[in-house]
Amino acid sequence: MDSKPMIDPRTKTGRLTLRYRGLPTSLLLKELGLDPEDKGREYRTRDDLIAELVAMKLAA
Repeated sequence: MDSKPMIDPRTKTGRLTLRYRGLPTSLLLKELGLDPEDKGREYRTRDDLIAELVAMKLAA
C-alpha cells in the first residue's frame, strides 16, 4: 500500500488541493485547457491532474 502525504488545509496548496478533489475529472481537464472528449489524450491520474492544476494556480 502506498502512503500518500497528508493534505494540510492550513496551507494555500492544501486548500486548493482539497477544493479540486471535489470536482469531476471533466472540469479538471477543462481548467487545464484539455478536451475531456479527446480519446487520444494520454492517461493521467486525478492526483496528477490536481497537482498540475494547483501548481498552475499558485504560479498565477
